[in-house]
Amino acid sequence: MRSRLLALVDVCRRLKLRVKPTDDNPYAVIVGCERQHFPRHLFDLATVLKDLEEVDTQSERLDHPALTEARMKMALDATFAWMRAKGMEFADARAMADFILSPSEGQKMSREAEKALRDVVSQRGNLERAMGAAAARPFRRS
Repeated sequence: MRSRLLALVDVCRRLKLRVKPTDDNPYAVIVGCERQHFPRHLFDLATVLKDLEEVDTQSERLDHPALTEARMKMALDATFAWMRAKGMEFADARAMADFILSPSEGQKMSREAEKALRDVVSQRGNLERAMGAAAARPFRRS
């Protein structure tokens, strides 16, 4: 991303733009590059802007809340599959994860799972209060 921004600055500098307001046009700009180089510089500018838009679109897709939630679910599924393969009990952990990621009416958890969930929430709240502004922001659905 940084290299693309530097390329944008470079192309703009090659155009040699100067702000020169006049009485009738306060937004007047003078293009100071040589006339024969102007089309090439303008083409380079359009190309760099297109590259920046593509990078921006890709980063938006990667950070999209639906994709983040899908990744979280995949990570949990993999963890629970590993726990199953190791012979560990994970029913309560699975119930808590399902409740947090997609709560529904009438969803039941064991008393132990409910207590564990309350404890985790309480501990996180205590940690956030202790850390103040340095605490990580919680995951929120859109």
